[in-house]
Amino acid sequence: MAGDLILASVNDITLTTLTDAGGRMGGEIFHADKFSQQNWDLLRARVVEAGTGSVTNNRTGLPPHFYISFKQSDYKGSGNAKFKKLIRFATRPLTVVSSHPGLTDWNSNVADEVSAENCFREALQKASVTLEVYRYDTNDLIGRATGNVNDNLTYMKLINE
Repeated sequence: MAGDLILASVNDITLTTLTDAGGRMGGEIFHADKFSQQNWDLLRARVVEAGTGSVTNNRTGLPPHFYISFKQSDYKGSGNAKFKKLIRFATRPLTVVSSHPGLTDWNSNVADEVSAENCFREALQKASVTLEVYRYDTNDLIGRATGNVNDNLTYMKLINE
């Protein structure tokens, strides 16, 4: 599985904004066994690679993450100023694993909050949209040094790669 958009980090406030807009937070942390510095270095390298226009279609070894999914029937983000500000900071995935037909031009449609929300809403008319999240309250989902789950997410099921 892969997200259609990446929102690198959330906290209690942004998570509330996303769920108020109709997003449903999954109950699993994926790649739970990939929490080492090496996995984060791989993610960093993929970000640099994506910035050059090169794309590796391989998610193997990426660090722990969870998903927040949106369906058109549940969407309540239109007119929500907090959601518009937040969704603008989402980026396309690092690998070409998501071919969402409504998000092909995402990066050119996020110049402002209104355009970003319009693109998101229009994408929902074609298919559901899934956000991929790597950090909570600016902390890793699973600590790099300890392997401990972030205190805010201890209820989530851990799914190894």
